[in-house]
Amino acid sequence: MIVACLAVCIFFASCEKETVTPNNPDNPDNPNNPNVRLVSYMYYDAYYHDGISDIIGEYYYEYDNQNRISKITSTKQMSGIWTVTYPSANTVRYETDGKYYLLTKNDEGYLINNVLNTNGNTVTENFEYENGYLKKSTGKISQFTIINNYYWSNGKLDKIDEDVTYNPALNSKSTFSYGTTPNEETNISPWTTSCQGYWLYPSYWTGKKSPNLMSSEIRETKDKTWHINYRYVFDTDGYVTKVFAQADDDQERLICEVKYK
Repeated sequence: MIVACLAVCIFFASCEKETVTPNNPDNPDNPNNPNVRLVSYMYYDAYYHDGISDIIGEYYYEYDNQNRISKITSTKQMSGIWTVTYPSANTVRYETDGKYYLLTKNDEGYLINNVLNTNGNTVTENFEYENGYLKKSTGKISQFTIINNYYWSNGKLDKIDEDVTYNPALNSKSTFSYGTTPNEETNISPWTTSCQGYWLYPSYWTGKKSPNLMSSEIRETKDKTWHINYRYVFDTDGYVTKVFAQADDDQERLICEVKYK
């Protein structure tokens, strides 16, 4: 994924304390859930790096009187004050000085197109689904294309193959393992905050989710293979507040921190 860094940096892991089922309304996966709203999240530059984990993404959310996100303040990557509007039932527009995102969903509520326009330069993403599961995403910028193919088994995301068409040496493959902790249908999913670009939209915009939380990942490139274990922490209502990753023999590092109200 070019615009949103795709899901190869998804983090799902065993939890630090016992999972608590969130106290949500009848439709807990509703992004307009008035009871639980994302206030902020911080994304740390913590993958495979030694030294201090710097914050590289920091986002703060505000809501309108319909409990929809109306403003996002970003102080790091994609910095600016983003105004969020809803031109139609299936489109969402995020805009700040000189640039905007325009997201389009299908009638099932799944994202099918994402366009980033920066001072006239356009980056696009297209999403394809099969039986409600994300099957393929294609990102394009100028002559460059990145294609991600998603493979599912028994309702779980099993593998992602990334094809960097302009430089095959950058191709990668990620395979995932799962624990027994249920992937609770919460208002804001861990997938939402797994990568810098996912401040734009929650995971349920990209199809069905795996029923259990991911516990580990094997990521392979031409030159290296990483084995990554994930762990995350819940609040007393069962919402993710911190996510940690440990790659091979490196120390465990905080990669994401989330706050709700």
